[in-house]
Amino acid sequence: MPISFLSTFVILALVLVVCLWSLSLGKLWYLCSLLVLPVVVFFVAKPSRIFVLAVILSFSTLRLPFFPKSMTLFQAVQVVFSCFLIFYIIMNKRAGHAHSGMRTCVMMFTAVIIITMVFRGAGIRALGSSQWGGGGYVALLICLSFLLMIDVVTLTPGEWKMAMIGMCLFSLFPAIGEMIYFVSKGAVQIQYSFLQAPLFTVSSLNAIESESGVVRYGTGFANIFLLIPFIFMVRPFHGHKAILSLFVIVGSMILAMFSGSRTSIIENLMFLGLWFSVSEGTILWRRVFLFGVISLAVLIIMALGAKFLPLSLQRVLTIIPFADLSWEVRHDAMGTWDWRIEVWSRAMEDIPNYLFLGQGIAFDPRELYSNIAAGTFIREWAFITHSYHQGVLSLILIFGIPGLVLGVALLFLGLLRHIRLFRQLEWRDSFIRRIYVVILYLYGVQVVKYLIIYGDVHVSFPHILFLLAILEVLVRSNESMLVEDDRHVSKVVGSL
Repeated sequence: MPISFLSTFVILALVLVVCLWSLSLGKLWYLCSLLVLPVVVFFVAKPSRIFVLAVILSFSTLRLPFFPKSMTLFQAVQVVFSCFLIFYIIMNKRAGHAHSGMRTCVMMFTAVIIITMVFRGAGIRALGSSQWGGGGYVALLICLSFLLMIDVVTLTPGEWKMAMIGMCLFSLFPAIGEMIYFVSKGAVQIQYSFLQAPLFTVSSLNAIESESGVVRYGTGFANIFLLIPFIFMVRPFHGHKAILSLFVIVGSMILAMFSGSRTSIIENLMFLGLWFSVSEGTILWRRVFLFGVISLAVLIIMALGAKFLPLSLQRVLTIIPFADLSWEVRHDAMGTWDWRIEVWSRAMEDIPNYLFLGQGIAFDPRELYSNIAAGTFIREWAFITHSYHQGVLSLILIFGIPGLVLGVALLFLGLLRHIRLFRQLEWRDSFIRRIYVVILYLYGVQVVKYLIIYGDVHVSFPHILFLLAILEVLVRSNESMLVEDDRHVSKVVGSL
């Protein structure tokens, strides 16, 4: 069935639903919602635009006021696109042709999630559940279904450029919202009706006003801006472009350090290390050694003069044992480290209880309130909300051994598949190839980070799986262009 017929069907169905809904409620002003119809037509006429929108929104943390606070606009777009793909695949009788091993793994992991929801509770209050936390299940199921059907989507180089530029620009929204909050000294908070609030916003404002404590800024946009030279420049370290590239990289790293997050700096260094040390799928060990020496030298110099740096930058340098840090920073950093060690130790003791059926994501809010009343919430919230800050522990405790095996297998199958494709594929467009390399490195870094450094399955997995979906669409886009080239050559040859 042609996509134009499906588009017409979807639009007419939406108009009919809105009209019947307005008439049944006796509120004709609800018909004003049809004003968004041109926007719907714009996206439905070409479904690839919905995927472009999802990429643009992926780091924006934008949300709508009437959405649940845990649900972002990015996730809502994924839901809409997944529904559209289901209709498209059914009506066109078109099966996906994604990597069979990965597809099987996705389906089995989805089954484990659903079984866990059935036996441990869904935690979705909108469906009448007395538990909380079901948003994590929803986020996982959205990304898994998205990944399962994404192989029917292709984008043109122009659409990819729009997606990358939009992603970089929209990643500024969280920083803008936080800036408004700090400048107004917390008086203006309306922006958080449309943005998810950063974790340390309130405590950072208290630190600013009291002139004590570590101020941590949300600088997620810096991690995205780090990618700009590698995506938009053909040879970023040749000629005059090298100065601009170094300026962007150094600036992004410094801004990222203002978050006070050691994990953020480690993952940025891993990404840069991959970029400089891998060429055409081959590891250049001389470059690995050179990059390691330079990075270590810079960190040592910063560590020796750490007391002259802002406290948030000092906090990042606590990864270096001999760093000259203020007592305040060392106390703050060691407090979170000691807390994680305690969480991991207690979590490992619980593993035998959840080997075959995990504890799930949903939790009892009464336990939450009782700990707040008792003053023990700060120490216990990780166990109440099942947030263990370590990927392997998170998988096995929440989804048992089946979830651990399937989750890790999915991550590695995706990584190995795209490393192989990176080495074998012929790329029709250099811009799409550059995006592919950047996203592949980013995906690899996120997998390592999740399994070794930091991760919670219901928080980290949706982001990692979306990166995998982007890789799949990039491969399909390249294949589509190569097929078009072959068709064009055949027509030319046939006309001779």
